Amino acid sequence: MSHAELQTDIIQLILETKNASILEKIAVYIRNLQQQEDWWKDLSDNEKNFVQRSAQQIEEDKVVSIEAVKAEIRERLDKW
Repeated sequence: MSHAELQTDIIQLILETKNASILEKIAVYIRNLQQQEDWWKDLSDNEKNFVQRSAQQIEEDKVVSIEAVKAEIRERLDKW
């Protein structure tokens, strides 16, 4: 689907929507996405380095899932 076709489809869906709550959520969602597009340039060098190191750790599988952390906490608490 081309960019223009996608825009047309979205506009049509919006025009057909009668629920104001849905339209408000769409507006907020689009505004949030537009504001997030340039978040990288707003980061300090330290923050950028942190994000890059974190991404590298994820790629190298050097992370622990939240489920594993919760399980370890439960196990330690059960020993008390």
